[in-house]
Amino acid sequence: MLGFVLMLMCVGLVFTSCGDDEEELDPDNPIVGNWLTEEQNGFYAECIFKKNGEYAVVTHVPDELLANEFIKKGFELTRPKIDGKYSTNGNKLTLTVTTCKVGEVDMLKMIKVPTQTGTYSVSKDNKTLTLKYKDYYTGESVTEKYTRK
Repeated sequence: MLGFVLMLMCVGLVFTSCGDDEEELDPDNPIVGNWLTEEQNGFYAECIFKKNGEYAVVTHVPDELLANEFIKKGFELTRPKIDGKYSTNGNKLTLTVTTCKVGEVDMLKMIKVPTQTGTYSVSKDNKTLTLKYKDYYTGESVTEKYTRK
């Protein structure tokens, strides 16, 4: 899971979300769009899959934490920048990280798996994305669910 999570973090924590970034539903590629992880203590990530085969991850931090100047400055200095390329073939999803930085540190030099493959499915109502993959480090099967923004 750590490998895919790092990928999603180096795949899902990069952009600051704006309405202009949102993609229209694409019947030929239902993964296209903005997907939100479950909120945990106010934190969540937004995974953005674009029509052109690029993806990014944006981290969202609760406003009440950012009200603390120390935390705000720390987050601004270390904000993860994660993006890459993706491809689909049937229900197979392959993610390749092209940028993964935390502050000035290039995490790609430390990540042993810049590419991860798994399967995906989108619910019939196009509101839920499910990713399944084998964690690179533990070998365990992982299932993650996202909600369309």
